[in-house]
Amino acid sequence: MSNPLRPAETTSPAGYWDRYGTGQAESESPEEALKNAFGWCQHEGHGPGDELLGEASTTLELGFGRGNAVAALATKGISATGVDVSSVQCERAVQRWGHLPGAEFVQGDVVDYLADAHERRWEAIYSIWGAVWFTDPARLLPLVWEHLEPGGRLVFSHAPAVPGSYGPQGMYGA
Repeated sequence: MSNPLRPAETTSPAGYWDRYGTGQAESESPEEALKNAFGWCQHEGHGPGDELLGEASTTLELGFGRGNAVAALATKGISATGVDVSSVQCERAVQRWGHLPGAEFVQGDVVDYLADAHERRWEAIYSIWGAVWFTDPARLLPLVWEHLEPGGRLVFSHAPAVPGSYGPQGMYGA
């Protein structure tokens, strides 16, 4: 019998992110997690926060990981949805933050989710070191555009490409 917190499958994106998620211990208190939820850059405590999202009342996070940013927005009365391919990360986020009104955590592929979202729109769609980094932009960006409210924002962060290397990059995780 397999242990869901130690998945053996790492050949699929979901398997990779489940494995990565199992190596992520909750080291911060909920208060610290909410305060530090928006880490747009590699350096802790540097960079902007959720002000990059503007005055959005509806948000969608692509690749929510621990769910801290979705939770931080929900505590401000924002309708905050997150989608993540990892069932491990989704389970943990729901356990930690699922009680917050306005916080919704969905397990699934972001491209599939957006393709099935039909008439749903958000004022801000964002990805903090998440799915925008790891998803084919030719597939993802038209779907994001389709689901942004007029005047809405797409905000994301990711690492630069390996110098001299273009196209798909390797994933260097746990």
